[in-house]
Amino acid sequence: MGDTSETAPMIITKTTIDWFVAACIVKRMYQTGTVRHIQARCSNEGTVSMTPISLEVRNKDTLVVMWDGSRVKDMRRCPQ
Repeated sequence: MGDTSETAPMIITKTTIDWFVAACIVKRMYQTGTVRHIQARCSNEGTVSMTPISLEVRNKDTLVVMWDGSRVKDMRRCPQ
């Protein structure tokens, strides 16, 4: 696993998102066009907050992520 936000995998299920130091429970999710918008309750190094997350798949294997209003480095699908 990764030690930084750039190397840590983002693990997404229907009800949770785990990434780097954040563990989130999905509270609300909807889609507009190709973007999935998520409102999640996240625990991050002892702080709990509602966090907006947006996910968009581009070019079949690239995930564009907006986390709490900031774009993070594009992610790639893990080899299977």
